[in-house]
Amino acid sequence: MININLQIIEECKSTNESLIKLAKEGYPEGYSLLSINQTCGRGTRKKKWISISGNLFLSTLIRPNVEITKLSQISIIFGLSLFQFINSLGLNKKQIKIKWPNDILIESKKVSGILVERFENFCVIGVGLNINSHPCENNTGIKSTCLSNYIDTSDFKLSMLSSQLLEFFYKNYNIWLSNFLNPFLSQINSNLAFLNNKVDFNHGKVIKSGKIIGINSDGNLKILLKLEELISKMQLLYHWVKNFQDINLN
Repeated sequence: MININLQIIEECKSTNESLIKLAKEGYPEGYSLLSINQTCGRGTRKKKWISISGNLFLSTLIRPNVEITKLSQISIIFGLSLFQFINSLGLNKKQIKIKWPNDILIESKKVSGILVERFENFCVIGVGLNINSHPCENNTGIKSTCLSNYIDTSDFKLSMLSSQLLEFFYKNYNIWLSNFLNPFLSQINSNLAFLNNKVDFNHGKVIKSGKIIGINSDGNLKILLKLEELISKMQLLYHWVKNFQDINLN
């Protein structure tokens, strides 16, 4: 069983940055940092995470002994854990969705951000959760929101919230270490944002269209191609098989 050790600090540039330094010094799995204030938070793709005082800024350290190909699933597991945690706070469950791979949306608005940074023998997972306020812009094209828009947060304690979130995560993490995503697929897919919605995506240099139908056991998004593209693929396969048969016959 992993020992969760939550340390609270008054201020830092970035909880991820601070915890990465400690991880390199040999700090154990489960060590976590909660900062009351964060002055230079980071998001994915080197974007700045706007850290407004009163919100939650938390990072935790894991040392998973798994194949490197599985490490991308960690962000999905933490996203699911955050979804479960927010659900436990009393919001209308129909309002909350998981935007693949790990964003949590409330009424289609972004309430959190997750950054997983991977190294040779450890990963640091950082989360920013909007509790009492949210930025006007978040660089994602999706509007932001905060928990206080939906529930009373006046009695919330950041330390208690952090402990509860970490309990959700490490429970799921222990299951994931042995079974990976399979035990979680049903819950993720039934709460996925934009399920059955049309999406355009790049396939090489070609833009294709399809419909989001869930994620698979590798954590990849499953997209059902439009009928005409499926027909085109089937025709291509037919010609390939026919040509192969002709070559063998000759």
